[in-house]
Amino acid sequence: MDSLPVDLERELFETAAICNPKMIPTLMRVCRRFRTWLEPLLYRVLIAHVYVPGPTISAALSKPTSFLKTAVRHVFLRNGSITMKEANKKILSSCEGIINLTYSGTLDSELLPLLDKMHLRKLDFSVPSSSMGASAWADSTLKHSLFRSVTHLSLYQNVYETPAHSSWQDWFKLASLPSLSHLSVSQELSAILPHALAECPHLILAIILFWTMGPSQQDTARQFAEGLAFTDPRLLVMVTMSILSKDWEIGARGGDDYWARAEKFVAAERKSAPDVPRSICYILDETNWNSGS
Repeated sequence: MDSLPVDLERELFETAAICNPKMIPTLMRVCRRFRTWLEPLLYRVLIAHVYVPGPTISAALSKPTSFLKTAVRHVFLRNGSITMKEANKKILSSCEGIINLTYSGTLDSELLPLLDKMHLRKLDFSVPSSSMGASAWADSTLKHSLFRSVTHLSLYQNVYETPAHSSWQDWFKLASLPSLSHLSVSQELSAILPHALAECPHLILAIILFWTMGPSQQDTARQFAEGLAFTDPRLLVMVTMSILSKDWEIGARGGDDYWARAEKFVAAERKSAPDVPRSICYILDETNWNSGS
């Protein structure tokens, strides 16, 4: 029997590798051309471990920059030890092709120029507290060109810091971002949303996101939603039990992350009752606890 055309063979094995990334090392050992095709897919999604970069990122750091520029697309980095910080800087300086980045820390002056070289679409990071100069930080940070391509932006307050209680005066430059269509914030930053919904010209979804590990947070989220002084058909309070890194990886590998689930939920709700006036924003509760309401 004749062998498959090379283009079709490559497509089949690349599809298999994307659907089952754990099989990539095995498939790479089949023959030289498989290694050439599939090795970039091994580094397409990079996730740092909690305290150390982890074996995949460590292996990526040994690759030439020319390889990483075209291979790496989705990166989840954690801000921690000196080793982690140095690894983060090296990854970001080598991987200009990143389109989806989560950084569990505040973007500082050393990282921002590295991100300016990318065309990011999804960006997730923490913001400093008011006591750490959140207003000046937001003003200077949002000027960077990296934000011009971002469609999905997630901003959150570190739970171990004093709440930011930011106002629109701190974040008004969001309205100048030409591609911003999805905005997610933690509870502490929710005060910016009425203005963001009114002034960001392309915003189609705004989420106040609660990550929870217990029913008390679920009740807090529902009470918060019911107490909001504004509503909008694009606004959603979402409470989920998903672990951030796991949820992020689902999206990076082509599945439905919280962004996709939220968008589908709001679309279904609006379709089911398009003409019903809303006195409360949409609430998507993905937890398994019964709140009693």
